[in-house]
Amino acid sequence: MTINLPNVRTHTKEWVAETDKICKDRFDASRPLPFDRDRGQTEDYFSTILNANVVQEMALVRRLACHMGQQLSEQATMLFVEDDFEEMWPALSDGDREKHLWAAFKEQEGHTNSADLSLSGPLKLDCPELCWDELVKDKGRGFLGLLMSFIAENKDNPSSQPPILEQSRFDEIIGWSDQGGPAQKALLDFRRVLRSHHIVTYITLVLAEYCGTKATYQSLACEHSKTKETLAAFKPMLEYFMAGDSKETKRWIKEEVAGRKQMKLFCDYCLKIEDKENGKMAACGSCKKIGREVRYCSKACQKLAWKVHKRDCGKKLAVDSVFQDASPIDRGRRMILREDIPPAAPGYHRTAYLLRQISLLNDFPKKDYMMESDGLVAFTLSELPGATVFSIMRNRCMFNADESALFYVYRVLQTWENMEGNAKRQLVRKQLRKEYGMPFENVVDALDGGHPPVAPTVSTEELDAMIVFFQKTGRFSEELRNYVPGAKGKKTVTMGLQVGPKKDLMVILKWPADTALPAVIGTPL
Repeated sequence: MTINLPNVRTHTKEWVAETDKICKDRFDASRPLPFDRDRGQTEDYFSTILNANVVQEMALVRRLACHMGQQLSEQATMLFVEDDFEEMWPALSDGDREKHLWAAFKEQEGHTNSADLSLSGPLKLDCPELCWDELVKDKGRGFLGLLMSFIAENKDNPSSQPPILEQSRFDEIIGWSDQGGPAQKALLDFRRVLRSHHIVTYITLVLAEYCGTKATYQSLACEHSKTKETLAAFKPMLEYFMAGDSKETKRWIKEEVAGRKQMKLFCDYCLKIEDKENGKMAACGSCKKIGREVRYCSKACQKLAWKVHKRDCGKKLAVDSVFQDASPIDRGRRMILREDIPPAAPGYHRTAYLLRQISLLNDFPKKDYMMESDGLVAFTLSELPGATVFSIMRNRCMFNADESALFYVYRVLQTWENMEGNAKRQLVRKQLRKEYGMPFENVVDALDGGHPPVAPTVSTEELDAMIVFFQKTGRFSEELRNYVPGAKGKKTVTMGLQVGPKKDLMVILKWPADTALPAVIGTPL
């Protein structure tokens, strides 16, 4: 099957228009599902394709997709927070904005990527998200929404699974089902990864154009010696796809063999490229014995890689190994994450500003909040009950933007703002609006309308968990010298903790009695 398209480098707009038309037809839910080589195939068909060499290559691509997705997330967070990209992108003229979008298509699709095994036309045909009208709608906010969908929930905690942008019609087209056999699931899930990776690459190129930087391409291969053997596994699928045309099949394989020779060998830990002038990289001996090549540029990289590599060292890779957690590509320091900050609730998408807040708190584990004033200011509560409840409420906000918790956090930070003499600048309101969006707007609207949100409640279990965290970090060591972890059956003191510039919010606590408290801590009840 051949799809004749305009030259993307010389006729970019025409190429985009034609691929948009094909893509929209394919994803039109009112039409029958288009042909796909994999849909309806048996497990034997997929098993024939997935030999150990192919599985190793798939694992590499998934790992690279993890790394590139994390890089995109970090860059997007920086652009949103430091360059106000959410406002700057729509503010561009249509011509300037579209110039970046066109250039990214030209760069991505005009770049020849050997051994990409793309037989049914450009991957863009599987990406309705990249249709032109989707990208440019609402002054470019369509592109912004697509970018935001790839922002990770914690930028300091790289994902061990590649990002997958769900698309139900695509899953139907390829015949994806989590009930399929292991080989079928592995290959079809890999196609889902490739689709999402294609979108990530396009977005990355748009941002590179926007920032005035130049993207570089580097195709990697685990080895060169088994190219023909690896591609031979694809021969049954190729002949089926090319309607039995053995001549065309041989031509395609020959081109792939030639292209693969240009792909670079690399260090499995840091991805440093092998430079033959400086000698070949050392390969893992145990893996080499079974015919697998895993290289390291230094003893240091091999040692650092062992924690993950020992899982597969010297073992044949089974099909289901492609779903294993991908080992991180270490190119810098790894952040130690705070134990007290929870992951986001399912379905809740943290803003870039909130991700930055979490990252700053990871840097400063004994601080309660980082505030924007004339520069960054670390906010810390000095009394145990106040710090405990504030941290619980802050974490609820970060979990799912709970409005009662936002009310509490807002009132506490307002008190700090007043003490700093910044009440008129409303810095807290501006910052929380950026970090939490509409849920915080709802809180402000309720307060301005004279109907504040209900006061939050705190359980003894929540108090205990946060106090234990303080014990681990060495905070409030004097107050907690006699504290015994555990909430069940413990003697408590009922008290009310009042917060806000006007003390208009009170939280009732059953405070553990085995803590040493200052003389004044709110209002005893």
